[in-house]
Amino acid sequence: LSMITHGKMSNFFTLLFPLHWIEKLLNYISFRKKLSNFKIPFSLELSKWLFIERLQLFSLIFSIGLFISLIVMVVATDIAFGWSSTLQISSESFHTALSYIAIAWAKIVPSAIPSLELVDISHYFRLGEKLDNSMIHNADKLGAWWKFLAMSTLFYAIGLRFGFWLFTKKLLHNQIEKEFLAVDGVKKILREFNKPFISTQAPQPEKHLNIVESIKEKIIHKEKEKDKYTALLGWNYSSDDMKLANDTTAITAKDIFVVGGTNSFTQDKDIAKRLSGKVALYIKSWEPPIMDFVDFLEMLIDNRDIEKVEIYPLGTVGKYYKNSPRDIFIWKRKIDTLQSDKIGVINNEQ
Repeated sequence: LSMITHGKMSNFFTLLFPLHWIEKLLNYISFRKKLSNFKIPFSLELSKWLFIERLQLFSLIFSIGLFISLIVMVVATDIAFGWSSTLQISSESFHTALSYIAIAWAKIVPSAIPSLELVDISHYFRLGEKLDNSMIHNADKLGAWWKFLAMSTLFYAIGLRFGFWLFTKKLLHNQIEKEFLAVDGVKKILREFNKPFISTQAPQPEKHLNIVESIKEKIIHKEKEKDKYTALLGWNYSSDDMKLANDTTAITAKDIFVVGGTNSFTQDKDIAKRLSGKVALYIKSWEPPIMDFVDFLEMLIDNRDIEKVEIYPLGTVGKYYKNSPRDIFIWKRKIDTLQSDKIGVINNEQ
């Protein structure tokens, strides 16, 4: 009825369902305030499938309880089963009907099919409230009916209810997913989750990345002498780290600026505009050149007041800031792509 009315009658029948009142009791438990934050109005379609799924679950639990009760009764009491009918049904016809019912387990538990003899001796006629003498003499055999009753409950009550419950649970899950996707903004969030966070494709070709076949050496060999610069820049270095490196590189500068790292693009741009003359730039030799660093170099190149920019790839502190030939080669190739005579690489091998 709930399926036919599209859930309009489910609210009424829900009042007859025990789980509905159990949920009502949740309003009186200690954490009811936390649960109230998750209340979402259900649609009629979702209410319908929720009611049907609960009904199948309750029926399944009831069938399991019925099966357990039957087993307990058989074990704890001595029951003599019998059958009777107002219709004119012979024992042979009734046995045939029972055989069709037992097809589901005929090959698995053949002993759970009542024999024709058992059907015949257990036929009960209610005449004068007296039992047939044959039933009294064969009372020990009448208990064999429990196998048929147990298998019928197991297959047609528990088995079918379990199948219906799985089916309705699947449909309920599909309806919940459908209504979840209908919530405003959910599809956009899922689309963002499915997109790759990092893309290697540039929206526009980078002109400075064109590789020139003839690469000129732009490595400046420096001796251990005091080099005077108007400014010393440290890409992703702190001021203390730069002063410590100056003791090894023997470089002095009038001003020291920290660029890159936590600096914003605007901060780096303001520093690049203020510079003039000869500038030294510390970088970490083991880190590959990134686009932010290349953009900063282009700002230095565009500054006409800057005469020269000498890049100094520094090694680790444990190696006394010595760089490797491989790191120098990588940075040299990257700087050559800028095609600017302003930029050079300082070699610290000597």
